[in-house]
Amino acid sequence: PSCNWHPYLQLLPRDDPLSWLRSEEALQWLRGTPLEGSDEVLKTQQQRHQQLREILGDLAGSFEDWLWARHCYLSRSFDQAAFPRSEEWGSAAMVPLLDSMN
Repeated sequence: PSCNWHPYLQLLPRDDPLSWLRSEEALQWLRGTPLEGSDEVLKTQQQRHQQLREILGDLAGSFEDWLWARHCYLSRSFDQAAFPRSEEWGSAAMVPLLDSMN
């Protein structure tokens, strides 16, 4: 593989780590909590994936692939505040070495 991330990506879970967010029963448990709007987040992600498909076609993958990648990122990334270096950098990052200690 020509991608330096390949070994790390092979270690990520095969199943969507946040798939429970699509369960109607789970969404009922979230009522009255800060996570209550999760169903709206899912709709937003469907729109974003559709926009990506309009640009990339089949290269964008399925919506399930999109959610898997996004949820792996969300469940494993570190906020940029954990590694302050610059005021200009305003994103989170995946850090495989730190993730391996989790």
